Amino acid sequence: MLLDHEKASVLRELLDVVSSDPSPAHALRLLTPEALRQNLSASPTVVAVFAEEVLSVCIRAGPGPVLDILNYLIDDKGRLGLEMVRLRLRAPQPVIAHPIEAEIIAGAYPFADRQRLRQTLRKMIDPGHDRPILQITGDRRSGKSWTYQLLRHWAREETGHVICHYEVTEDSGPDAGPSEVACDLVAQLGGMIGNLSQTTNEDAYANDLAQRVIRAANTVPDVPDARVWFVFDGFSQKALRADTAKFFLALSLHCTKGINARRHRVVFCELAYALAAKIRMNVATYETEPLTRDHIRNVVSAAVALRSNLTATDIPAITDAITDAVLQGNAEPYVDLSEIGARLELHICEGQV
Repeated sequence: MLLDHEKASVLRELLDVVSSDPSPAHALRLLTPEALRQNLSASPTVVAVFAEEVLSVCIRAGPGPVLDILNYLIDDKGRLGLEMVRLRLRAPQPVIAHPIEAEIIAGAYPFADRQRLRQTLRKMIDPGHDRPILQITGDRRSGKSWTYQLLRHWAREETGHVICHYEVTEDSGPDAGPSEVACDLVAQLGGMIGNLSQTTNEDAYANDLAQRVIRAANTVPDVPDARVWFVFDGFSQKALRADTAKFFLALSLHCTKGINARRHRVVFCELAYALAAKIRMNVATYETEPLTRDHIRNVVSAAVALRSNLTATDIPAITDAITDAVLQGNAEPYVDLSEIGARLELHICEGQV
């Protein structure tokens, strides 16, 4: 509610006002709503400590009691320097958006636009959703991989959801066979895959590995009834092995049946493979879209609004200046987001916004 520097200002003015009262503690008590007075010390000895206690009790109770103190200090005692604090508290409080809607994720990283992707993910969160698999396509450097970061951000706000992530490059993809991927997933889930005996039948082997992964997902230590999101990234044409593709198909198929369809989700941030017809109806698709200046400006504006040393009149000009700096040298619409994203991260992480 009150920012640290605002609280210090209110406390300073409050102490200055009550210090001239014959009984400062009594004056402070009268400024506290009657229903809250029972939470105050019965016999305070140090006025400064008691004033901080009164303000803290009022802050915990919500904006109303704090505004009552501000009204008294400003209207009755002429402490006009607190007017900006009062205006901020009187302004309508923003509705807290669903974490999937965040434009600043993990407190420091940008995630612009992607409204269709966000809508799809929100639907997939519903256990009853009939498309538990998501396949994302798009140009190189168009932000496909950031879907994982958005899911991580959301999962921090939720209980019972576990994000498993496996990423390859074109160089490392050929080493990512089905057993390597499955073993890594099971390890992320806190289990052990056990002895593996590969057969000449690749389909049967892929299905066996998928079953082991699903068993691990259904028995995550300390997370009863866990809902697991398997996120795979980087499996382009050069990075995807044929036997690994079969494992992905088997795992996806298991996530379309029975209780697994209500629990688990599979997300491919890139996949050079057409999922088989028998599960295609269970697959949602999303193709990354170019961004505009307005999309980038919205992210900058969200980051600027987090600064505590700016007034409402400062924000638009600062937002425009930083947006121009981030987009300098790039032509709209923005498809390759690597440079723009790096600039945004730099501005946000170094506190330049």
